[in-house]
Amino acid sequence: MSIGLFFLVIDPTFKKLQAIQVDASRYANVLDQAKQLERIRDNLLNEYNTIDEASREKLKKLLPDEVDTVRLVMDINDIARQHSLIVRGLNLATDNKAKKNTPAGELQEIGFGFGVEASYDEFISFMKALERSLRIIDVVSINITAGKDDRYNFAVNAKIYWMK
Repeated sequence: MSIGLFFLVIDPTFKKLQAIQVDASRYANVLDQAKQLERIRDNLLNEYNTIDEASREKLKKLLPDEVDTVRLVMDINDIARQHSLIVRGLNLATDNKAKKNTPAGELQEIGFGFGVEASYDEFISFMKALERSLRIIDVVSINITAGKDDRYNFAVNAKIYWMK
């Protein structure tokens, strides 16, 4: 009778208890990981909060969290205006590498191009100012054609970046 009781009641109950203990151990590990992630998040948030607002704005301009084409056009036009130049035909590439299902924190890029008519020295000065701006811009190519007098037509192709 006790052998039958062992096989019919105690053994199955003991196996269920062992399975529950394994599950409880897994849940405890997951909770520990969640607490660790909360501590990391809190530490990062505290570090972020120590950065002053002006520096945060500079960081956001350096590596924005979205493509702000209006801001890009305004920035390039402002720099050109400071050098008495006019930007022509500023356009964004339609085959950009932005993917809608890209995970957060992934670096994205988009190509754009524009033209400007200037002397060589004016163009170099404009490009140096563009380089000193906070926005990260990689110049991919520059095509130069002769213009009138001592002026040239510069066609610039470049890329900008943002963090999704």
